[in-house]
Amino acid sequence: MRQQISELVEAIDEVKRNRGERYTIKQMEKLKKTIEVRLQKLNDQSRKDDTVTFEELGIDRLFIDEAHAFNDV
Repeated sequence: MRQQISELVEAIDEVKRNRGERYTIKQMEKLKKTIEVRLQKLNDQSRKDDTVTFEELGIDRLFIDEAHAFNDV
């Protein structure tokens, strides 16, 4: 994603140098902003779940009542 952002920045600069259409520049800047937001969401550690794993529970056995109804999966 960072590579895509840098490629977009280069492309925007090139279009500006060549006096490209403003519409094209605005589209590219909008795409760049969208990618930056997605990258920021992926890197946001505060939204991660605080999940407790099975090992952290300290459980070492499970007993199943009515084991004949338990499906082999």
